[in-house]
Amino acid sequence: MTKHTPGPWEIGGSFESTEVFAPAASRVSVARCGAEEARGGGSYRVSTEEAQANARLIAAAPDLLEAAIYAAGIFAEKWDLPARDAIAALKIAISKATGDP
Repeated sequence: MTKHTPGPWEIGGSFESTEVFAPAASRVSVARCGAEEARGGGSYRVSTEEAQANARLIAAAPDLLEAAIYAAGIFAEKWDLPARDAIAALKIAISKATGDP
């Protein structure tokens, strides 16, 4: 699986849309969160606040993935059964993010 654009990612943009950039990769655009998004041949409007919240979540993705990998690695061998369910959920999210099974 191809690796993602390295973080950290930052938010920028204009009134029409909020973009997520990777400054370490010459400020390449990683995602665009506009107030109007195309969906299934139509369009769907979100508020500017929701578009900015989506951009913040996307910008946090590299940090969240790194934290999840760290936490899963540390806690996997040290915690009891209820924590193992949480660790399993972390591993599912990590697999989804990295594309690894």
